[in-house]
Amino acid sequence: FMALSQYKLDLPQHFSSIITGLATHPIHYYSLYLSQKNPLTIILSVVIILYLAYFALKRSKKGKEWETADTDTHGSATWGNIRDLLSQYFSITPKNLSDSFNKSLNADTIKSLQEKGEEK
Repeated sequence: FMALSQYKLDLPQHFSSIITGLATHPIHYYSLYLSQKNPLTIILSVVIILYLAYFALKRSKKGKEWETADTDTHGSATWGNIRDLLSQYFSITPKNLSDSFNKSLNADTIKSLQEKGEEK
C-alpha cells in the first residue's frame, strides 16, 4: 500500500506532460505528413477546407433568408399597405360577394341545417 501511495504522489508530476503529448499528437503528425508532402494529407486538407467553406457560406445565406426589412415579422412576411388591401380585398362588390358566397355553399348542407333548425 505504501508503494501505491508513492505512485499516487508522483502521478501529478507526469500528468501535465501526458496531457500535453495527447493534445499535440494530432498537430504533430499532421505537420509531419505535410512536411513529407503526403498526397493523401494534402487532398484531405483541401477537401476539408472546401467542406468548411461550403457550410460557412450556406449558413450565412440561410441567415439572410430569415432577415426582415425592419419589420416586426418573421421570414418574408410583411404588413399589408392600403394599396394592397384596396386592390385585393375591396375590389369585390357586395353583390359579387354574396353570389360567390352562395356558389361556395353546398345546397345539401344548407337543407340539412334548415331541417335541424325547424326540428327545434
